[in-house]
Amino acid sequence: MATDIKTGKKLLVKIDDLDSEWRGIAVINGMECIVPGLYPGDQAVVEVVAVSQHHPRCFCEFTQLQSSGNNRITARCGIYPQCSGCPGIALKYKSGVAWKKAKVEAVFQRKVKFYHSPKILGYRSKTKLVAGRDNHGKKIFGGYQKGTHSLMPLDHCPVVNQNLQELYHPLQFVIRQLEPYDELQETGFVRSVFLKTNSAGEIHLTFVVFRELSKLEKDIFLQLSEINSVKGININLHTQKTNRLVGEREYTIFGKEYLIESNSVVDYAVNSTGFSQINLEIAEKAYGKIVDWAGTESEKILDLFCGNGPIALALAKKGHTVTGVEREGLAVKLAKSIGATVDFIEMDARNPNFISEFIHKEKFGVIVLNPPRSGLKDELCKSINQSTVKNLIYMSCSVFSLNRDIERLKESGFKIIKMVGFDMFPHTPHFETLVHLQR
Repeated sequence: MATDIKTGKKLLVKIDDLDSEWRGIAVINGMECIVPGLYPGDQAVVEVVAVSQHHPRCFCEFTQLQSSGNNRITARCGIYPQCSGCPGIALKYKSGVAWKKAKVEAVFQRKVKFYHSPKILGYRSKTKLVAGRDNHGKKIFGGYQKGTHSLMPLDHCPVVNQNLQELYHPLQFVIRQLEPYDELQETGFVRSVFLKTNSAGEIHLTFVVFRELSKLEKDIFLQLSEINSVKGININLHTQKTNRLVGEREYTIFGKEYLIESNSVVDYAVNSTGFSQINLEIAEKAYGKIVDWAGTESEKILDLFCGNGPIALALAKKGHTVTGVEREGLAVKLAKSIGATVDFIEMDARNPNFISEFIHKEKFGVIVLNPPRSGLKDELCKSINQSTVKNLIYMSCSVFSLNRDIERLKESGFKIIKMVGFDMFPHTPHFETLVHLQR
């Protein structure tokens, strides 16, 4: 009986499916059991740690794997499962891609071409390390242990670009000479460090700090400038007690303010704190697909949520007249640094008054949308529906918000013409979906 399942009870389960966070799902007497770290086909002894008061569901931790299913492989990570960054690191890559493809097709009820990542290890061109102390009080740059706020050292991460991993040891030497920020006491200095590399192997670093740095502290950071691959070091001043990762003010203390990412589709500026797609190879495929769908005939195109401008710049390179809109000032600054062919505007694309007036005034032929996971505001969908635009190209990291927004856009006659998926984040349940809508 499901009512017999209580906290602390041990169960023998066989996993049938994965949930949206890639936790294993088993069903016992009508009770859904959610177990992180298990995959379809696995059989294991698990312990119940919580029972839902509202649904026939319990949450478990597995204590003993009795037999592995056909989807499991040996995890290529020395700290799995203490780190929760890659819940599918022990899942066969083709099984993960099949799950993602099936998810898109189930939501939209259509067959979808799904592009695999050219790299499944070392694909992350950007990472962040948090400054703090480990369980022994040692000052480190590291990552949080799964489900805790305790720091653990990260000597190796199989999904991070090898060029960035080579800086892990020098960074530990740096933090031992400085004082990590303590968010509870609001004392200390260094909050975190962001690392970004481009296809050429150049590296950009940004240290997020709680206050202005002294000459001695600056000299300690500059020790990293002696590493050949490090082409720029920035300081980001973050003095507020918030959950924001970075502050508003950022400046360069060594070398380049940003790097140039170059591929067959576009050249664009990147730095370590600004948003940019982390999987450079699959991003290139996505940008190329957007350019193809925009067509060869010159169009007036609006790129909303344009970030640092790779899509806008790629479209302008093909002869289109492009306006990019982005609310983050640092991203707009990056975009403008090499974006003379695009009119970049610093404005929140979710501002209904601005966007409604702008769309109706400018008469765009195509609108490109690449919003955050939450998708579009209802007011923006209404503005698009009331405009004369005929073509939308929408890139989304959430099939659920994408589906909701498409249903809103269908009210004015938009229909799905093409749809593809991109495995931007191997070993995780996350991916990008690109859709062409037309009316």
